[in-house]
Amino acid sequence: MDSASSISVSFRPECSK
Repeated sequence: MDSASSISVSFRPECSK
């Protein structure tokens, strides 16, 4: 699920952390 992860980070990198 690299695409989903990349998109999520692109939208909100802080949320990823």
